Amino acid sequence: MGQLPEKRVTASIVFEHVGVDFAGPLTILRYRGGGQLTYKAYAWVFVCFATSAVHLELVTEPTTEAFIATFKRFTGRRGIPATIASDHGGNFLGGDTELKGLFQEGRRELSQIKSVLASQGTQWKFIPVRAPHMGGK
Repeated sequence: MGQLPEKRVTASIVFEHVGVDFAGPLTILRYRGGGQLTYKAYAWVFVCFATSAVHLELVTEPTTEAFIATFKRFTGRRGIPATIASDHGGNFLGGDTELKGLFQEGRRELSQIKSVLASQGTQWKFIPVRAPHMGGK
């Protein structure tokens, strides 16, 4: 078996080194009165590399503004991570045109996200395309 990444074996606080990914759309059921309402939601999934703890944040739309708000909620509860690892969004490439459009929009707004992360001292690392085993887990 190969060597584990240093982030996995070095003592650290929870969520100091995290991986983030996107899940959705999810259908949320809400029972009110005599009926039920359904909502479409999306989830940002944060995973701690050291402890494998999972933190989920639900949002109503997968936009850059929603991610920034989600990241601020995450850091408010869990602290500011030193590093974040994520994929390039390759899972969107095979999707339908709407998801492709969202991915392209996200690429253009990546500089806005990076500036928020840099102001908090966080380094965002992208794993290579088609290499999910390099995501830290």
